[in-house]
Amino acid sequence: MIKTDSVDELEPAVQLTAHNEDVIVAGDIKLDRARHMVTHEGKPVELTPTEFRLLECLITRAGEVCSPQELVKCAQGYETDAWGARSIIRVHIRRLRRKLEPTPEDPQHILNVRGVGYIFVAEPEGEA
Repeated sequence: MIKTDSVDELEPAVQLTAHNEDVIVAGDIKLDRARHMVTHEGKPVELTPTEFRLLECLITRAGEVCSPQELVKCAQGYETDAWGARSIIRVHIRRLRRKLEPTPEDPQHILNVRGVGYIFVAEPEGEA
């Protein structure tokens, strides 16, 4: 259940299914934690364990900017300095975009907030 004072705060459009909190639906992306599966527009997407955890981190915090350090901690389980985290996460974000975005060079879901980190947008602008 999402509690909000404003309809605008629902924009991320991420939901846990009522019967199974292991399944997260974020726009056209569905992440099944129990089965370790991801689908995009109904088609299965092959992700590495790190890519899966990174996507899970981003989706569960949709609409929030996540720093590279937070993402390394969440996806890989260790801490690193800001410079190291940027280098590590950049590679994984690039791979995720190639697998999930129709045009990875113009991403609609996994966006960069320059100098801060990354944000997941469930419903790209103009599609909500």
